[in-house]
Amino acid sequence: MLGEIDRHILNDIFDELDDAIYIVNPDDSRILHVNQKACNILGYSYEELTSLRVIDIQTSLSSMEKWKRMLFNRLSPGQTYDYIGSHRRKDGTSFPVEIHGKYFVYNGRPCLIGIARDISAWRQIESELLQERNKLEAVLCALGDGLTMQDTNFRILYQNSALQKKQGRHIGEYCYKAYHGRDQVCEGCLLVKVFQHGGSYRRETSVTLEDGSILYMEVSASPVRDSEDRIIAGIETVRDITRSKELESQFLQAQKMEAVGRLTGGIAHDFNNILTIIMGYSEMTMTMAQAGTPLFENLKAINEASNRASLLTRQLLSFSRQQSSSTKNINLLDSLRDMSKMLRQILGKDIDLQLEYPDVEPMIAVDETHFTQIMMNLAVNARDAMAGGGIFTINVKCLEIDETQAEEENLTSGNYVCLKVSDTGCGISQDIMDKIFEPFFTTKAVGRGTGLGLSTVYGLVNNYKGRIVVDSVLGHGTTFTILLSQVDLHGA
Repeated sequence: MLGEIDRHILNDIFDELDDAIYIVNPDDSRILHVNQKACNILGYSYEELTSLRVIDIQTSLSSMEKWKRMLFNRLSPGQTYDYIGSHRRKDGTSFPVEIHGKYFVYNGRPCLIGIARDISAWRQIESELLQERNKLEAVLCALGDGLTMQDTNFRILYQNSALQKKQGRHIGEYCYKAYHGRDQVCEGCLLVKVFQHGGSYRRETSVTLEDGSILYMEVSASPVRDSEDRIIAGIETVRDITRSKELESQFLQAQKMEAVGRLTGGIAHDFNNILTIIMGYSEMTMTMAQAGTPLFENLKAINEASNRASLLTRQLLSFSRQQSSSTKNINLLDSLRDMSKMLRQILGKDIDLQLEYPDVEPMIAVDETHFTQIMMNLAVNARDAMAGGGIFTINVKCLEIDETQAEEENLTSGNYVCLKVSDTGCGISQDIMDKIFEPFFTTKAVGRGTGLGLSTVYGLVNNYKGRIVVDSVLGHGTTFTILLSQVDLHGA
């Protein structure tokens, strides 16, 4: 048995502890004894506090029913319990507490001892850390790049939302299994270098998707180190650079076409001068020859061949933008209606021409001869692709391109006419897709084509600061999409 002095010493120690201590009657939650810390943090005197019950100060245990439910599985000698709750002060305010309790028997009487620690500061730190984490997550999501953190065994510890949208949620799984369906680390994995040598690494790679398109990616990897500078994980980011690759390819193509255009224009100009002389002398000599004679027929053949050659040089000059033009505002739909009969003659009876127009009548600023040339060349190209017949569709829509889209399409923002010209022909192989606008490139048999049709279309569309793209599937057909700036007559 403890002596009186020992009990005083224990009470002094009891009061000096930094946590609130309660001794409670488990039957009615009556507080039997508390230390000074409990009085201080709750704002009660010892007498006031020992006249209360736990359910009076514990906000989550506001009734005897809840109190008994909490103790139902804890009423055995020596058993402990832990939980997070909230205490109510005398002034009505509350604060979070972490409670550790134990059931014991003293002098044959069941008692509970509870140690309550104010965790307000912890909760504040926890809240601030959560806010910082949310800020960091928001930044990582706003980047748009996929980001993952992996441990040194390549187990995924974290994925940002951008990566989860593309690849699904795979936290806890192995990277090579989740992303690539492999049973071992991928060859060339940058994180292998990171874990072995430290430092940061970067490379470009590509993946062929199910639809046959190619996704180009830039992959970067860097280490995560602990306080002792040991590598404990790696961060890998994946950036979709497909659009950048497309723009780079378009830029190189534009440079190549510009160089070819200058060369072609110079040759065509000189050749046209020679043709002018041939045509002039042949026509003059024909006036001296008698009609129906072999000489007259030979001169006529020379003149007709010269005219065909002259048409070819005009196409070359159109491609190289060296042919004079007369730009004016034309009603696009009226122009298409006027040339529909000619287009049907070009297509032939086995190909059905379908015209799909919007309700409005869009105006564009072009040389009407050039626009006719564009449509004729596309019709000829479609006819040759549909040897067994098919459908040739011209679809016209009006759309507005904002600054973001304009930057992506290398255009100026504003209102545009979108002209989709489609056929149900044999399609174009992806292997030659980047060559179809090159001058003199053709897949047709010798004598069937000059290889200038699509290059002329390309040159004319670009001459009017428009854009032309092609989408094709082998065996299903081809669609040329042309964007031309729409004229705003009301704002003029």
